[in-house]
Amino acid sequence: MSETPLDKSIDRKSKSLKSKKFSTVGTLLFQWIKTNIVMLVNAGSLIGTTAVTSVIGFGYWWVAARWFSPQAVGLGSATISAMTLLGTVCMLGLGTLLTGELPRQPGKEGPLISAALIVVGGAGACAGVVFALVAPFASADFQVLRASVEDILLFAVGVSLSAISFVLDQALIGLLHGELQLLRNTFFAVAKLAALFVVSLWL
Repeated sequence: MSETPLDKSIDRKSKSLKSKKFSTVGTLLFQWIKTNIVMLVNAGSLIGTTAVTSVIGFGYWWVAARWFSPQAVGLGSATISAMTLLGTVCMLGLGTLLTGELPRQPGKEGPLISAALIVVGGAGACAGVVFALVAPFASADFQVLRASVEDILLFAVGVSLSAISFVLDQALIGLLHGELQLLRNTFFAVAKLAALFVVSLWL
């Protein structure tokens, strides 16, 4: 049964309406992306940071397991976990505070970030010293942390830098510069892997 002119007209109108709908949806989607591009880049940088650090972290522990003794890898893993935990605690909520406050305090970003980094850095150093002195009583494996003043200070500096880097990352997110925290994390992840490889060859 052949189509009538009326059927063809209705079909053309239907296709025209669908085309207009798709065009409208595409325009609205483009406008939404254009309006929220900064937020999308910020969110994408967080996802990218997780992906990059996970992949490079796998390489890091693969090199460690291949070139170092199981005891050294176990102690290193426990020490890094302790630094990460203490660094997270010593953020004192300032990272979250900066994320929300920086967009509302134009012109005061520098002093706010500097003050927060000094506070968490000091708290991290103190927590690191206390942990290095007390942890050996809980586990003899942590005895190496207080083997010397240099070891105690090295661990304390590690905790302090962890807290500072965590807060700095959140501050960059608050400033809508997520790409900078992605670059920072990528650079340090690659640098740590390269340093581990060089040390493994040296030892």
